[in-house]
Amino acid sequence: MANDLQFKWRFGDYELRAVPKRLVRVSPHDKNETVDFVKWYKANDGHEYCRSIGYFHWDDHEPWWTLKFAGNRFAEVPVEDIAVIWPMLKAAYETLTKWKEAEEQTIRDYCRRGITDEGH
Repeated sequence: MANDLQFKWRFGDYELRAVPKRLVRVSPHDKNETVDFVKWYKANDGHEYCRSIGYFHWDDHEPWWTLKFAGNRFAEVPVEDIAVIWPMLKAAYETLTKWKEAEEQTIRDYCRRGITDEGH
C-alpha cells in the first residue's frame, strides 16, 4: 500500500510496531498510520501476551508527534528500562516524522498533478 508506515522493533519485553490510527486493524485495507508501544508479558501457562503502554499521536493543531500513554501503564516500565526503550522511541519518532513528511509531499504532488492534468 502506498505510503503505508512500516516500523517494528522488539527488544526484550518491549516492542514498537506500526499500526492503524485506531491501533486495531479492523479491515485488511487499514493502513498503518502510527506506532504502538507495547510491553510483553508471560502468563503462568507460558503464553505470551502484550499490553499497549502508549502510542504516538499526530496533533494537527501543533504539528508534531506526541507520545500518549494508556492510563498509568508507563508505571509498568521500570526506571532501569528507560535506557533500553529510549533509542527505540527516538527511532520511532524519527520514522514517523519522515513518513508524515513523505505523505504530505505525496498529497501536494497529487494536487499539483490534478490541477495540471485538468489544465487549470
